[in-house]
This record gives sequence, C-alpha cells and structure tokens, in this order.
Amino acid sequence: MQGQVFSTDQKVYPYVKFPMKLLLKLLREDNKFRAVQKTIAGVADSAELVAGALPPGGEIKIGGLWGSSAALVLAGLVLNQFGSGFALNRSGSGQDRSQRRTPSWVLLVTSSLEEAEEARDDLNLFLPGSAAIFEPWEDFSMAGDDASVGATHRVALTAQHLQVLHPLLFPEDPPHAGVGATPDTRTKIIVCPIQALLQKLPLPGDLTENTLQVVVGKDLGQQEVVEWLVDRGFKGVTMVEAPGEFSLRGCILDVFTHSSEVPYRLEFFGDRVESIRLFSPDTQTSIKNLKEGNILALDCGGLTNQTPTARVGTLLDYLPRGAWVVLKEPETIREKAKKVSQSIPWLYTHEEVDKKWSRYTRLFLSSLPFTDSGDGPATVHNFEVESVERFGPGIK
Repeated sequence: MQGQVFSTDQKVYPYVKFPMKLLLKLLREDNKFRAVQKTIAGVADSAELVAGALPPGGEIKIGGLWGSSAALVLAGLVLNQFGSGFALNRSGSGQDRSQRRTPSWVLLVTSSLEEAEEARDDLNLFLPGSAAIFEPWEDFSMAGDDASVGATHRVALTAQHLQVLHPLLFPEDPPHAGVGATPDTRTKIIVCPIQALLQKLPLPGDLTENTLQVVVGKDLGQQEVVEWLVDRGFKGVTMVEAPGEFSLRGCILDVFTHSSEVPYRLEFFGDRVESIRLFSPDTQTSIKNLKEGNILALDCGGLTNQTPTARVGTLLDYLPRGAWVVLKEPETIREKAKKVSQSIPWLYTHEEVDKKWSRYTRLFLSSLPFTDSGDGPATVHNFEVESVERFGPGIK
C-alpha cells in the first residue's frame, strides 16, 4: 500500500458500501458470530451487553475461518459490536452508541509478510483505511546466512515504522494528512508478521525523549530547533522533499519528519511560534493548520543487533492497555518464530513475546476448528466456512 499508513478520511469509515456492507450485515445476523460477540462483551441477557466479561489476558479461539473470512470476522467485531460509537443494526443502517466498547488498537500477528499483506488488503476492503503493516527490517536475512549471525548490524527504524508508532505514542495528535476537523478515534489495526514482532525496538520512552513538542504561541527558539534536528541526523536542504530533511528560510522552518507523511511548516516571530501547518511538498500548499505538533526525530545509530535486551523492547511495549492481540494461525506463528529466532539469535524468541502479549485480550483465529481446551465452552467458537475450491472449477 502506497501513501498513507492509516487513512484519515472520516468519510470512508465507518460507512461501508455494498457489497461489503451486505456481507457485514449477514455476518451480524449469524448466530455463531453473535455468540462470539457475547463472549467478548459479556451478556446479562439476550438484549443487554455488559462490558468487562473478558478481561485483559483473556483468550478466545475462533476456528473454521478459511480465506478472507478471518478478516471479515475481525472487521465485523470491530465495526458491528464496537467501532467508534457506531454499529450496524439489524437493517444494516448506522446506529450510534454512546459508550465505546473497543480497544483503540488491534495487533494482528501473521506467520509471514505475504500473509500480512493479504490480511491488510482484506481488512481495508471491509474497513477502508483501518489497517497498516508493521514491516520487518530489510537488512537481515530470514534464512540465517553468515551476514546475520555474529556480526554487529545497525538496525534503524524506518519511516514506515515511525509512522505506525507515532499515533501509538501521541494518540491525541491530529491526523498527519487529510482535512478532517475531528480527532481520529477509529479502531486501528496493525498487521505484523511474526518476524517483525520478534525484532528489537527502542523503548517508548526513548522515542518520547527524542520528540520536540511545538505549540503555537509558545517560545521555542528557531536556532535551537535547527540544532536539535541536526543533532538527530536531519539534513538541511533548500526545499524539503523527503523525510529527514529541513529547510530554513527567514522566519519559516520546514521540517519533514520520519513519522509524518507530509512536512510541517513552522513560522516564527522571534523565538515565538506563530503558526504550524502541514503542507504538500509537491505543491507547497497548506493542508491543515495545527495548534501543536510532536516532531519525532530519533537517531537510531546506537541500536544494533547486539544491544542488550534490557535496553530494548518490542512493538507490544507500545500497545495501550486494553488493546487486542489477534493471532492468525497461532501454531504456524509459533513454528515460524522458533525457526527465525534459531537462525537469527539476536531476535526475541516466541516465549519472550508470548509473555508480553499475555497481558492483552487475545483472539486466536484458525482455518481449522479448535477443540475445547477445558477452559469453558464460551472460549471456543468454530464457524463452518467452506473454501470455494472444494466445489470444483465449475463454480461461478
């Protein structure tokens, strides 16, 4: 997916056009799906939902989900039952709900980048603009060749990583693109291949400590901002065109951060910030006026594959309390994690990340039916989804 990490166009969500809206409506009327909803939210009776029946650390297993049906069920749980104050009623039309019963973030873990790309595309088909991939690094081999073992490698965060992490760190920041006037309160879904979840990241505190807050009307010091940017590897240019660049022209300072899809334009009057705008680097025209902004500029040169585990974390450390962690084909994920961590020993192991994601509500999705583990029938739900390939080539 090119361009925006998460869509900021409020018009595409939660309104969903046919035929996706029809599919979600049919899903909502399915008794098995409604049973999953009740397990997640809890029920006092058939008409009343009670939040909190599944606490953080609880588990739900949902089996029998072939192909895109896993994304459909996850999208249905986000949109139908929860959403940002929105639900589909029995007729499929919008219905407002005053109380939000959803995490603001869902982490969907897959066994490979290819699976992640398919899941991202499926989710954005059902819920346009809701899903983005957290990609694995490109500078190490999944095959475990000689270059990945023993030697010290710099493992810098990419712009794509920072664009995903920024709204996790600063959820109150306005969208970095688009012209919506209201905060983006939709549930966002991060699709993460397991190898990306095993990689070491700076701790959230390291990123916030390397963030400069800019507020209209407050003194900041233009030259101090320039020095701050240079110290963190930003390059001064005549006109900003790419992340990691800044341009100083009189009282105007343009900054293209790695965590934003468009640059900031800061206008100073002496040391005071007069205005903050997001603008198009192509047309130089303003996109959105801001009252404040967080410029994230981290030099990751000190983070390597040899960095002690005590000084680093994973993507799970950035998730807010109450987030969901969804594992698509958990056994395949476990096997892939074991293989990858054995071939590249400086990554985390499956056991280490398992301890971290056990803090969150977890949904396990599988194409095969789950068996009841003895924790109670409400924790296991199996759908009867058939692959169209079973019906032969004559199906139309």
